[in-house]
Amino acid sequence: KAMAGRKADAAGMKLQLKLAGHSGTIKQLMFTPATGSDAPYFDDLLGDLEAQSGVIFLFDGGYWNLDTYQQIVESDNDFVTKRAGNIQPQFVEELARPDEPLASGYTVLQDALVYLDEEQSHLYRRLEVRLTNGEQITLITSLLEASADQICLLYRYRWTIEIVFRWLRQTLQFDDHLTSLQPSGILRQI
Repeated sequence: KAMAGRKADAAGMKLQLKLAGHSGTIKQLMFTPATGSDAPYFDDLLGDLEAQSGVIFLFDGGYWNLDTYQQIVESDNDFVTKRAGNIQPQFVEELARPDEPLASGYTVLQDALVYLDEEQSHLYRRLEVRLTNGEQITLITSLLEASADQICLLYRYRWTIEIVFRWLRQTLQFDDHLTSLQPSGILRQI
């Protein structure tokens, strides 16, 4: 998320956060330039995938990278994300849509098994979903055995990070009152 500097002409920055899913605590905090893609910071946020097992990574579509998706799966971890970039899934098989209503509040319009790359190295799921606000999105996940509603609930939980950003803006007034533009000074302010 972009966080403004304290001067009108000062360059902004983005705050990249990694939260622990079980507790919601901040596990990692990284400041990056406000302009440009977030993708170069994705590997740093994921950490050593080989040292982890059974982790489900929830992330926004801005971090999309097919090679990283494969690394996550090959390290015995999983992910749920919103489709982004030029990913054009190759349809394999349509799955039955779940009965309504779902605990997530979302509506699953389509659930299918797909390949994401031409080599067809890993099977994934693609869910066309209508959110509670009416917006339609596409979710991509490596969770083949989870129910569509469980996948939707996981994606919805990803929005927890937006609550953290709102707290930073409203309570700490990060948008207007940074005492420093240096990462160490911002960490002290927090």
